Amino acid sequence: MRKALENADLRKGLKFAAEMLAQLKTSLLLPRNYYILFMSIFDYMRELENYFKEDFRRGRKMIDVYEAVQHAPGLIPRLYLLITVGSVYIQSHE
Repeated sequence: MRKALENADLRKGLKFAAEMLAQLKTSLLLPRNYYILFMSIFDYMRELENYFKEDFRRGRKMIDVYEAVQHAPGLIPRLYLLITVGSVYIQSHE
């Protein structure tokens, strides 16, 4: 995800973020290990949020990002991505 975002490839970055978030849909981990996974993923989600903020400052419209997130596969990844981009969208006052 980081590499795609560094190359300004939003579509690939969102794809990798959705794949990462899909890992939360597991019942194979012990609660402690699930918590570690959860916290690691949300560290990455903060990076994604910061990327969205920087991208907005560079001129990208947040509505375009919000609509791109609508195509994320799976309910859980889509919801987390919508929340992340939605918070930046609200802060942008667009």
